[in-house]
Amino acid sequence: MTLTPTPVMDAHVLIQIELDGLTLYYADQHLSMSNGQFYEGRLLISTLQRAFSSFTAPKQRASTLTITLEDADLTIRGLLQDYTWGNRNVFVYVGVGRDIADYTIDFHGVIKFPGGIGFDRTEVRIELRDARNKDKVDLPENKYWVTNYPNLEDGAEGTPIPIVYGDWSFLVHVPIPVTCIDTTTNQFKIADHAIQDIVQVYKNDEEVSHSNEDLDEATFTISSYDPQNDEVTAVVKGKVSGGLIENPSLVLRDIQLNYIGISTDNIDGDSYDQLAMDLADFKCRRYIADEISTDTLIEELAIENLFDLYIHDDKYTVKNRIPQVNIDRTFDDTTIISGSLQVESDPEGLYANRIKCNYAYDPVADTWQSFAQEDNEAIQDDVLQVISRTIDFNWLYEESNVRALAAHLIILYSRAIDVIKFTALGDGILTQLSDRIGLTYAHYTNRPLLVREISKHFRDMSCTIYGYDSIQHILPGYWVDDDAPDYSSATADERAKQGFWTDDDGLADPEDETSKQSVWW
Repeated sequence: MTLTPTPVMDAHVLIQIELDGLTLYYADQHLSMSNGQFYEGRLLISTLQRAFSSFTAPKQRASTLTITLEDADLTIRGLLQDYTWGNRNVFVYVGVGRDIADYTIDFHGVIKFPGGIGFDRTEVRIELRDARNKDKVDLPENKYWVTNYPNLEDGAEGTPIPIVYGDWSFLVHVPIPVTCIDTTTNQFKIADHAIQDIVQVYKNDEEVSHSNEDLDEATFTISSYDPQNDEVTAVVKGKVSGGLIENPSLVLRDIQLNYIGISTDNIDGDSYDQLAMDLADFKCRRYIADEISTDTLIEELAIENLFDLYIHDDKYTVKNRIPQVNIDRTFDDTTIISGSLQVESDPEGLYANRIKCNYAYDPVADTWQSFAQEDNEAIQDDVLQVISRTIDFNWLYEESNVRALAAHLIILYSRAIDVIKFTALGDGILTQLSDRIGLTYAHYTNRPLLVREISKHFRDMSCTIYGYDSIQHILPGYWVDDDAPDYSSATADERAKQGFWTDDDGLADPEDETSKQSVWW
C-alpha cells in the first residue's frame, strides 16, 4: 500500500452534557451548526470501543468512555461547583459537516458516580458508563405470597409466578407445571399474565376437565385435588399481545418494553418489524419459572434465531444474521493505514464439523424432548477428525426451525472464520457495529465482512475494525417463487440468496462468466 490515507474532511465529534436545567455543547473544535447551535471547542476524546461479546454472542457489550475537556480558564470547574454532574446523561455524536442530521449518536453514557470526575490545572476528565447498563432485570418479577393467596398450597410461598411464551400444544402436547392458589376451591394459576388458551389440563398425567377458566388471570379450577398426592399440569398457549407472542422479534420487544421498561422511543421499530418478517417462520416458546436475567434470555433468543442486537443512534436495533451481500462501506489503500492489516484464522475457536442440537424442552420432566445432528462428512473425512459443538435451544422447539439453524451453522463453522483487522482513516470513522464492509485487498476483494468490533480513535479520526469473513460461507441457494427475478435482473443480494438453474457449464447467465456459482446440494 503506497498511498497515505487522510482523515475524512470535516468529520467531528460533538457531545451534549445534560445537567439539571442546563445543557452543555462541546466539540473537537468551535462549530456553529446549521440549526444555530454553537459547540464550544473544548473536547478531547481518546478511543471508543464498541463490540459484540463474541461471534456466538450477538448482543452488544457495554462500553465505557473517558472524555477530557480543556479548562485552562476554569469554566468547567465553576460548573462542577454549581451543578450536580453525577449520573447525568452525556451524548456523543459523530458525523460530517454542519448539519446535525448528518450525525449519529455513537455513545450514550451517564457520568460515573461516585468517582467519575477528576481534573488538573488545565483539563477536566469525565468517566462515562454505558447508559444501557441499567437495561436488565431478573424475571419472573412477582412471587406467590399468602398475603395475596391466603389458601395457597404448601411449599409454593415465595416461588416465582411463571412467565409463559408460545404454543405448548403444537404437534405434541407438552404440559407445564401449575400452582394451586386456593386449596378450598381447587383453583390453579398458570402464569403472571394473560394467556391465549388453556388447551388441556392433566392430573397425574390423565386428562381432566376444568372450569371457571379465566384467560386474563391465567386461572382455572378442577373438581377434585389432593395436594399431598396429585400433580396437576396444563397444556397452554401463552402470553398474548393482540395475538400469541411467539415470533422472536415480538418476544424480544415484549421483554424489553414490558419487563425491562425500555421506552418505544429507544427501539428502532422498523428494524424490529423487518426482523419479524425475516423470521416469520420461526416460533419460540419458553416456561420461565426460575429467576434469570433478561440479559441471558435475550442473548439466548438472539443466538438461536441468528440476529444481532446493538445500539445505533441511541436506539436498540436488530438485524438478521442470515447473509446479505450488500456492502455499506468499502476500504482500500486510500483509507487503510499501511501495515495495519492483519488476518487471524478462527481466533475464537469456533470451528466444528458436527452440530448437535438439544431442543423442545419439557419443564415437567426437566429434560429435552428432541435431539438433532448435522454433519459435514466431507470436511470430517478431509481433516480426519470430528469436532463437535452442542447447542441447547431454550426458545426454539419446532424441528424445521432447529434443523434450518443447524444447517446454517454447519456450513458456517466447518470452515475456519477469518477475522480481518485493520486501521482506517477516511470515512471509516463513520462505520457502525454490524455494518457489512468491503475490502479491495487480495481474495477478500468485494467479499462482505461483518463488523463485530470497532474502536474509534477520535484524536486522529481513525478507527480499528474487526471484520469477520463469515457471510459468504452461509449462502446456499434457496427455492424461490416462479416470479422471482432471473439472474440478469436480480440484485447482488438476490443472486447470493436464491438458486438458479444453469447451463452445462454451470453458468446461470451464459453471457456472464461470474454467474458460475450454483451448486446442487
